[in-house]
Amino acid sequence: MKKLVYFIQKLQVMSGGFFLAIFLITVVVQMITRFLGITALWTEDVSMYSFIWSVFMGAGAMIMDKRHFAFTAIADSITNEKAKRILSIIIWVFMLLFCLMMFYYGCLITKRFWNYTWIGIPAFKRGPTWLCLPISGGVMVLYAITLIYEDIKALKERIGTSSSGKGQIKVIVIITLFAILAFGYFSGKIPMTIILVAMFMLLIGIGVPIAFSLGMVSFIGINSLPATPNMVVFSKMFNGLNSFTLLAVPLFILAATLMNSGAITDRLIDVCIALVGSVRGGLAHANILISMIFAGISGSSQADTAGVGKILIPAMIAQGYDKETSVGVTAASSTLGSIIPPSILMVVYSGIANVSTGALFLSGLIPGIMLGLAQMGVVVAYGKKKNFPKEKRVPLREVIKKVLKSLPALLTPVILIGGIIFGFFTPTESAAIASVYALIIGLFLYRTLKFSDLPKILMETMKQSSLSLFALSTATALGELLSYYRANTIVQKFFSNVTAKTFVFLLITVAFFIFIGTIMDGVPAMILFVPIILPTAKLLSISPLILGLIIVITLALGLVTPPYGLCLLIASSIANISIERAFKGVLPYFLVSLAVLIILIIFPNTFLAIPKFLFPSVF
Repeated sequence: MKKLVYFIQKLQVMSGGFFLAIFLITVVVQMITRFLGITALWTEDVSMYSFIWSVFMGAGAMIMDKRHFAFTAIADSITNEKAKRILSIIIWVFMLLFCLMMFYYGCLITKRFWNYTWIGIPAFKRGPTWLCLPISGGVMVLYAITLIYEDIKALKERIGTSSSGKGQIKVIVIITLFAILAFGYFSGKIPMTIILVAMFMLLIGIGVPIAFSLGMVSFIGINSLPATPNMVVFSKMFNGLNSFTLLAVPLFILAATLMNSGAITDRLIDVCIALVGSVRGGLAHANILISMIFAGISGSSQADTAGVGKILIPAMIAQGYDKETSVGVTAASSTLGSIIPPSILMVVYSGIANVSTGALFLSGLIPGIMLGLAQMGVVVAYGKKKNFPKEKRVPLREVIKKVLKSLPALLTPVILIGGIIFGFFTPTESAAIASVYALIIGLFLYRTLKFSDLPKILMETMKQSSLSLFALSTATALGELLSYYRANTIVQKFFSNVTAKTFVFLLITVAFFIFIGTIMDGVPAMILFVPIILPTAKLLSISPLILGLIIVITLALGLVTPPYGLCLLIASSIANISIERAFKGVLPYFLVSLAVLIILIIFPNTFLAIPKFLFPSVF
């Protein structure tokens, strides 16, 4: 049975990679036909629905790999094996319930829309495109049942045996709290808002993946509303991904994966070491510099941490840096991937707030460079204190040689950002160009990639992108619920009663998103909360551009804050140290970055002066 389940998972991963490949090819065809002035409406339908299918296929497959983003501090604190298994069963049961509902209502939605036709291809029915909901939901049900069975089997084996460790009381408290919430829900004696907030915090707290926690709370809330069908949750999940802006997300991740797999990142690191390696703390400076360059290619902080970290963290440790410093520099500098354009977070925000992506990209340049320089300042200060090592000075001729060899890769940010700013292509098209460009130089110029590597690269990209995008889809469903409760009106009333000062509002916004960043990925956090905060910002005459820049930087800093900071988790796993030790190393860089953010809040227009002067037409 287990072999069959893993075989199904393998098929699902392969199908997800196939849909991602179709999606990439279609976007490229769409871009070519647009430049040639040829109308090809079918490309919009094919690219959009192949993208959505890749997300749902990837999200389903990641259940068996247990890679969905989750808060695990409470689960990790339970050392009693029986209690740990019981908590694991509780988590999988909640996921099973959501997957069952996704399967059932996915079938109803598919049946309802079966006879609708595609806009670009009227001869084809749109109904089959919705099949990703019941298929993914049904397969996830199988995975959840398999994992529950494994936990029950392991628990039975321990019946009658003594089990040491702590955690029994925590599990009893958790079960009791769920029982109280269930009683309040069915009896109506506890207000629904309290039940929903408590349920969300409890699900997140015990370790239910964030995407499924958002989905469960959305379903419970929608189910309590009169005259609102439950299938709204899952139709919103599907339609939440039906956005041309979001198509850029997997493409930027694909570009970064191709760079990492094709050893292009290694060449860029060599250039950075040759440039700054001879100063004290040279490898640390090179780490920050490569992150600034890589940020202009990938748009993803996590890809930066994984690609740069696997090379420079071991190199720094081998050269004498302590593990905390190696992890701290790598994780902190990786946040620049979300700030220096092109940025996935900026692309998502521009779609939500309806602001110019090019203007937002340009707005991130100066703050991104300032953050990088500020982090280098920390390296200088600690370099003297801890006597960081130096690299041997590289002769100027050798430096020029390395730069010339890496020039095709170094030109990538110029091509991408320039193309978007001057209107040659959209952010999504720029992401596709980055992917194709990385593929070409990896295959034919550097010859570090092989065609046989592509299926693996596509499947890994599909897995990485589907995790945050699936969470985004469930966050869209929760956003629908919040609109029923008029959350944006409540927020406006709160700030009108508390303060009318722009500075105070922005400080509260920063504090709020720093907190959210400790428990949630940036993309779903934006989908969920930007529509709530944006109307209040407009009432206070805060530019959506400034607000977006502040939120992007804040959520980027959330990537290095425990317990959920993904860059911190990736870097600490590479160095094999605890989250506590890793955060100790990242703290100085986090604080100096926070200081730059506060300066941005105080003098926002200063950061925009140069981009506005150079490119007035964009703003």
